[in-house]
Amino acid sequence: MTRVPHTIIVFRTCGLGDFILSIPAFVMLRRRFPAARIVLVTMSSTNAGVASRVAAYAGGATVAPWIELVPPGTIDDVVMIPSLRSLSALVHARRTLRGLRPGLIVQMMDIGIPWRRRWKKMAFALALIGPVRQVGWRLRGSIERGDVPAIDPRLGHHVHGPLHFMRELFGPEAYDVNEISPVANPGEEARRWASQWIADHTRGHPLIAIAPGAIYPHKDWPIDRFAAVTRAILHDVPDAHIVVSGTRGDAAKADQLVAIDPARVISTCGTASILQSAALFEQCTLVVGNDGGAMHLADAMGTKVVSIVPGLEFPISIEPWRNIDRAVRHRVACAPCYSFTSCPQGHNRCMQDLPVDAVLEQVRRALIESR
Repeated sequence: MTRVPHTIIVFRTCGLGDFILSIPAFVMLRRRFPAARIVLVTMSSTNAGVASRVAAYAGGATVAPWIELVPPGTIDDVVMIPSLRSLSALVHARRTLRGLRPGLIVQMMDIGIPWRRRWKKMAFALALIGPVRQVGWRLRGSIERGDVPAIDPRLGHHVHGPLHFMRELFGPEAYDVNEISPVANPGEEARRWASQWIADHTRGHPLIAIAPGAIYPHKDWPIDRFAAVTRAILHDVPDAHIVVSGTRGDAAKADQLVAIDPARVISTCGTASILQSAALFEQCTLVVGNDGGAMHLADAMGTKVVSIVPGLEFPISIEPWRNIDRAVRHRVACAPCYSFTSCPQGHNRCMQDLPVDAVLEQVRRALIESR
């Protein structure tokens, strides 16, 4: 029987989408250890581009604002390490975490993470906290660049990575796949904001969201295709309003969509926080957009999602959990490439050649289901 720890420290560093896929792991950890003190340790991205993108989120320039989406009572405290280059920050984190005297360290890692990165994460935790038992690192498979043909799709959806610690603690049947439910909680203040926004802008008409941004250019579906989808939705649903969601960096794309019909297309890019966007998605009939945090956020709010997914990873691995069947992909010979920052071939055909009709088919199907 697993010894019950007084304090559990969880290491999880990731962006919005991956963090949402971690929520079931946090919920199940709390369920298994209801009396334990659970402390999340995370840090700002060391990638300058990603850090800049996070800074573009309204309401969360210096921290990971998505942490607040975890259901209340799931996490007791958060220790944010602002930079690995800051010795004072590392010393402060070390003093704080050792003072908690944790009995268990949970490494919430992603499916197929290379072993060298696992060792680095474990060594980092050891240096910060000391010789405390660590779980979650014995994931099956290791995705190495240049070894793509050896990747086994049976590794599963990324939601299983953060949950792997439970298999280490409680055996292979530690959880039922039917128990997995990424549920985000934006809070009552954000929900009040969303209700007021809807009252001010849509006057009770159906609301559909479009999220045309992406953290990297090779995950972008061309904006003219989003414009075609926008026009089709406005035509098919004459009383619908569309909200364009994203960061300040997506404002130029949003302007192109708003110009189609300024009376029915409104942008919240750079003005709505992640919590406010989540609350807005909760009241949308449908959300359409590039693979990324917004799609997982809307999925976690229980909304229908049509996600446009590039060929970076194998099918049914990173699609929004409740909306896997609504995801749209375009098959190309070079997929999956597992190149997370740029297209190795330079042509980005998995997105550039993805037709509007394929997306509209899923959009129209979802809208019919919502009637």
